[in-house]
Amino acid sequence: MVSRGKSILILFAALTAITAQAGDKPPKETAAAIATSAAKKKFLPDDPLWKEPQPRPVRNVKTIDIDNLYDFVDESFAVPHEGKKLVRAGKADALNTNTLGEVPDSEWYTNRHARRTMSLDELVRGPGNADPPDPNGQWHVISAKTDGVTPGFRIEDADGNRYLLKFDPPDYPEMASASDIIGSKIYYALGYNTPENYIAYFRREQLTITDASTWRDPVGKKHVLTEDLIDRWLAHQPKNSEGRYRALASRWIAGKPVGPFTFDGTRSDDPNDIVPHEFRRELRGMAVFASWLNDTDAKAINTLDSLVSEGGIEYLKHYRIDWGAALGSDSLQPKDVRRGHDYFLDPKSTLRQAASFGFYVPEWMRESYPSIRGTGTFDYRSFDAAHWKPNYPAEPFLLMDSEDAFWAVKKAMAFSDAEIKAMVTTGQYTDPKATDWVTLCLIKRREKIAQAWLSRGLALDNFRIENGRLAFDDLAEKYKVGPARPYSVQWSVFDNSSGETAPVPAAGDTVPDAAGRRTGFLAAGIRVASDAAKSAVAKPDVPQVTVYLRSPHGSSARDSWEVVGIDRQY
Repeated sequence: MVSRGKSILILFAALTAITAQAGDKPPKETAAAIATSAAKKKFLPDDPLWKEPQPRPVRNVKTIDIDNLYDFVDESFAVPHEGKKLVRAGKADALNTNTLGEVPDSEWYTNRHARRTMSLDELVRGPGNADPPDPNGQWHVISAKTDGVTPGFRIEDADGNRYLLKFDPPDYPEMASASDIIGSKIYYALGYNTPENYIAYFRREQLTITDASTWRDPVGKKHVLTEDLIDRWLAHQPKNSEGRYRALASRWIAGKPVGPFTFDGTRSDDPNDIVPHEFRRELRGMAVFASWLNDTDAKAINTLDSLVSEGGIEYLKHYRIDWGAALGSDSLQPKDVRRGHDYFLDPKSTLRQAASFGFYVPEWMRESYPSIRGTGTFDYRSFDAAHWKPNYPAEPFLLMDSEDAFWAVKKAMAFSDAEIKAMVTTGQYTDPKATDWVTLCLIKRREKIAQAWLSRGLALDNFRIENGRLAFDDLAEKYKVGPARPYSVQWSVFDNSSGETAPVPAAGDTVPDAAGRRTGFLAAGIRVASDAAKSAVAKPDVPQVTVYLRSPHGSSARDSWEVVGIDRQY
């Protein structure tokens, strides 16, 4: 039987193959026939799939907009109810994973640091450090907006590169800009599409305007931009010792922006968007990453779809943007200590306070936060990885299960302490204590994430065949979440067509010599040794990982077996 996630990829491949022969409207019955035929087998010849099929051409894309108020109300009330219904009905599994439980490369996500270790230079570079705005050249201000004391400029440099220039709140220099660039570097290394962000320093005389330059007020009305307005806005901004202003310069994303993507459903104008967003593992696992960075503003409005052209095909590429409200920053001010612990509307927390007549004081309210330039309100001691909350509910986060979390935790744990510090330095804090504190918090929060999620089920990974034996890593032991434990392996011959298994005698982790040659597949059921002994009598429902091995046709060597699939039972 094929998993639902695999079925989605099969259908995608079927539609793509038919489209290549029959144009943009494949016969539904033909696609269904191909998908049904493929679904008879658990594993296909190209499994495990690490890259989704080439996207189909996208035409007539409409720009969409998400109303902030509607999104808040919908996510706060309707979404939690819908999420509970899906979980109760057993229909909440991620749909876009390969047979190893991993997310294939696509226009949504690219496997990076956790699969192929990036160098320190690559981690610091992120999506690209080659095109910062010239620190001494002229910057033409195309348009501007203001929300009071924090202006935002859309500029173009002498090379024609465009950037969104965003400033820190004057009373909290470096806070939002550092948070934004650190967030973009870490999310990029984790696998997401992110913009090129730079810390930029400039002088007032570098900004130029023309008669076509405009600005929008807080209600969206357009006005002519003047030099006096720029002077007035910059008057609030501090300068460094060289008389330069600091800002975050976010390079304009390539292609044609067509608005954010939603956290549920699909885009009707994108033929490649066939997996409902709430069932995408990279969006569900993002809850772990958001908790790590205290990215409380992780919501649909901070995403962007862009129509790009590659290899002669136009398709939509999906981006995560804007981390000005991550770490200890809340964009315009330090983060309220409640953020990350309670939703904006949190009835349970309100009732708890009311029932205790205000005497109940949670740990996060008793925490003391260091006063360090640029760090805002950020800590690790009060962090509760298993119960962290964004500003308001997000459906993918609510649906995140143990497998989604395990996938994400592996990505976070792939960073060494030195690699984390290298990415934090891109925030360019002037006080070294800020770099040290943010680095320490991220390291400690990462450890708490491991403690919260790797203690569930069997945290086994990196399965491989070594000298005729099935080897793997116990991540709970590796990251000091739990003690070393002996494991028992039960081998079976696996029939890929029927899904049936037949146990075979085998010695521990040694791959059976010839038992699986008839079908070409073996299954290894792994349990803690003490649980395996109990199951022989009471057959309890205990955690197990089943690893599927496939042998190349005609091979008889033990080392020829390859890992083709993983099933996890929590």
